[in-house]
Amino acid sequence: MKVVAAVAVLTALAACLGEQEPTTTATARSASALETNNGATVGLGSVIAGGDEHTCALVNGGVQCWGENANGQLGNDSTTGAEEPRQVSGLTSGVQAIAAGGAETCALVSGGVQCWGDNVDGQLGNGSTTQSDVPVQVSGLTSGVQAIAVGGQHACALVNGGVQCWGDSVDGQLGNGSITNSDVPVKVDGLSRGVLAIAAGGYSTSALVGSGVQCWGDDAYSELGNASFTNSDVPVEVRSE
Repeated sequence: MKVVAAVAVLTALAACLGEQEPTTTATARSASALETNNGATVGLGSVIAGGDEHTCALVNGGVQCWGENANGQLGNDSTTGAEEPRQVSGLTSGVQAIAAGGAETCALVSGGVQCWGDNVDGQLGNGSTTQSDVPVQVSGLTSGVQAIAVGGQHACALVNGGVQCWGDSVDGQLGNGSITNSDVPVKVDGLSRGVLAIAAGGYSTSALVGSGVQCWGDDAYSELGNASFTNSDVPVEVRSE
């Protein structure tokens, strides 16, 4: 498998993730695609995604997951763990990208977002804090979504060039000027257009805006890149040398 022209974008965003949990993943928008060894192409985003103790794969337009499942993060209408891939309920085609966090998973499906698994902080984005072992629709995100990213217990979407986030915000990782959790998407302050890609770490989030990077959330290890160790609940510019 070869990746065409997406490395530079992800490398830039990685600078913001600092010493975040390594199991969290992000999906960034790219004008290019992934080309498999049999010549098939897969659209924007990741073809595999790993959470804390589970993994998912985008297979022929559908999603399969395996591993720990105590919170329903495999999405197969069960909370029993699986040692081999299980089909995610209802997602057999039309999936464009996937992303996984601590114990939750999200999929970009025909321009909308669906999530499943742990929901203690509202990270499924469906106006609830009840976990789900099958995909649920993220409120208000039924079309126009270009990319998704999932952190430890929060998620974000790139929507028509702007960013919206939901879930845990104890460190300001939703970027809306608040440290209050949200079980529905909220708009990130100042990022309503011009965003090219997004990424999420355990407790922080990053965006590629033009030729620069902005980050928000936890800054215990200076992962926001602005020469500070102070959390920020709104985006801050990453300083350049």
